[in-house]
Amino acid sequence: MTGEDLSALSGDGRGTATPPDRPVDDALARARALHDLTDQYRLVLENVSDVIVQYDAHGRVLWASPSLRTTFGYDDVAAVGTRLRFEHPDDAGSAEAHVKERMRDGIDVVDNHNRVVCADGTVRWATSRTRVVTHASGDLDYIVVTMRDVTDQIEASRALSASEAKFRLMAESSSDFVTLTDAGGTIRWVSSGVTEVLGWEPEDLVGHRGLDYFRPEDAAVTTENLERVAAGETVYSRLQVRHKDGGWVWLAQHMRPVLEDGVITGRVSAWRAAAAEIAAEQALANAEAHFRMLAENSTDVVLHTDAATGLVDWVSPSARWILGYDPDELVGTRVMDLMHPDDLEQVRHVVRELVTSGEATGRTEARIRTADGTWLWMSDSGRAVRDDDGTVLGGIDSLRDISPEHAMRQELEQQARRDSLTGLPNRRDLLERLESVLAHEPRAGTVTAVLFLDLDRLKQLNDRHGHRLGDDVIVEVGRRISASLRAGDVVGRLAGDEYVAILSELAAPADAWLVADAIHDRMRTSIVVGDLHVRVTVSIGLTIARPGERPEDVLHRADIALYRAKDGGRSRTEADVSEDGLDEFGGSVDEDDAVTDPGLPEPRCAPDRTAPTVPHEL
Repeated sequence: MTGEDLSALSGDGRGTATPPDRPVDDALARARALHDLTDQYRLVLENVSDVIVQYDAHGRVLWASPSLRTTFGYDDVAAVGTRLRFEHPDDAGSAEAHVKERMRDGIDVVDNHNRVVCADGTVRWATSRTRVVTHASGDLDYIVVTMRDVTDQIEASRALSASEAKFRLMAESSSDFVTLTDAGGTIRWVSSGVTEVLGWEPEDLVGHRGLDYFRPEDAAVTTENLERVAAGETVYSRLQVRHKDGGWVWLAQHMRPVLEDGVITGRVSAWRAAAAEIAAEQALANAEAHFRMLAENSTDVVLHTDAATGLVDWVSPSARWILGYDPDELVGTRVMDLMHPDDLEQVRHVVRELVTSGEATGRTEARIRTADGTWLWMSDSGRAVRDDDGTVLGGIDSLRDISPEHAMRQELEQQARRDSLTGLPNRRDLLERLESVLAHEPRAGTVTAVLFLDLDRLKQLNDRHGHRLGDDVIVEVGRRISASLRAGDVVGRLAGDEYVAILSELAAPADAWLVADAIHDRMRTSIVVGDLHVRVTVSIGLTIARPGERPEDVLHRADIALYRAKDGGRSRTEADVSEDGLDEFGGSVDEDDAVTDPGLPEPRCAPDRTAPTVPHEL
């Protein structure tokens, strides 16, 4: 450049600066737009629940997501520049060898399942995906490791297997690809992720029937699912889909109808590997592609709320296939508008704690309304977004579908409280109910009574006909006792052939006799088991439950009364005579006179209405 050229640019009066060309303005605008887009996706990445760590070629941390702190307890900022390793010592060697072996085979993405040692020394289970990125020369550039804490899923799976072993915990992972089919079942569009999962190129599948890629053995289930979607339902299923190499791959499918002007015109399905974790599907060559992949393929529905308005101003694309909403539909709404009314109070409590305590994150569970009006149990991991002064600018909610896990927890709770033979409340549930009743004063003018019931001569029945018939009798007796109670009363199986009934809010103690009589009356009818007509009777002990008592004391009194009924000839009801001499079911008496005092009600016996003689009747 000449001196005149320099002078022209110096602005000293000897020349005039040339204005920038229009292409430079356009380039600056594109750069700003890319910067804004990158910032947006970075915000999403920093708030997803997956833990992401980027290492350089020498094993030093280049970047870690904030979820490293909330999930495993390590400071994501302090980790940068260190050789952070947190695999369990027993797993580290095999995991590293697995990665190296896959890399030698030319595979740059490796999935693993191993234990992680947290900063506080505790051990968590995690699934991980390691992606190796190389230079054009083939030399290692950096490594990205994506992890997800799956400890809760593993513990739930183990607990369920121990109790009944009939469910398996489904792995939580993002949708691997999406398909769109028309009303006739022809594939019209497939996302590019299908290649990694099934080996097919999208153009290989477009124009073909989706059913052509399912196993014939799944035809009945597939037909049923299609009928449900045609009726407007969203359907979840697991089935095997044909790989390009001829094998079969287990996939999980979320399928929902596509509506146009109220008419179902097709189906959209989100597919994912049923037992594998997904991570980024492409190299982190540039920020936009990297963050877009993480945002659009996350199992979480991520929503950003503006603190000034309290309204959602950004929603991740995953809302489409998880909840059925277009993201724009949710912008301008409140997150709590999607939640079930019965769950709002606990959610508000978590939000208040998050804002006032200064904690980074909070977690709760709630039912979320989908676009078709159904409810999904989802976990909500909330994070307050603050400025440097600690002022809350907004919040990030990360919603994840936990419906299968929630259903399994409910199943376990049900199993823990129900008698496996009769389906009645078991001993644990029964005692908790009685304890709850005793903890409160009854409604004015009412009392609570407890009946202790025992089958008469069940041992002889078992000895003669076997325990299978005895079990059938126990079940039927439980049913008849239940049918004899009033609304609000409860009966449970205490153990063996013993039952306990809790009669709440009786108008008078004597009303308990009416319930006992009803039970005796129902027992007069023979129980039919196969070709046998079995006559069974019960003995009943009756007592009043006083507020503040211990459940075991109440049952002890009722048990004593029961044995008086047994000793008195069985098939009868005996009332408890309390130690202070006040008979709850008659007048005031002395214990020594309890048998003959006319103020006491006579023991109730089942009336002798002999049933007709039936062959094989016991």
